[in-house]
Amino acid sequence: MAHHGTPTRLRESIWTSPGEPSRGLYGWRFQAVNGTGDVLMFDVYRGADDWHVHHTYT
Repeated sequence: MAHHGTPTRLRESIWTSPGEPSRGLYGWRFQAVNGTGDVLMFDVYRGADDWHVHHTYT
């Protein structure tokens, strides 16, 4: 899978994490293309200890 383009910063997000329901999360949206040409998008956010995938889109 190849990264495609520049990641988009997601600000003032309405996402929440189970451990932090009152605070929105900030993250990044990445786009990639697999070997058959399918485009995939990933919304990721930084948790207390690691990065997490919040949503994936095809």
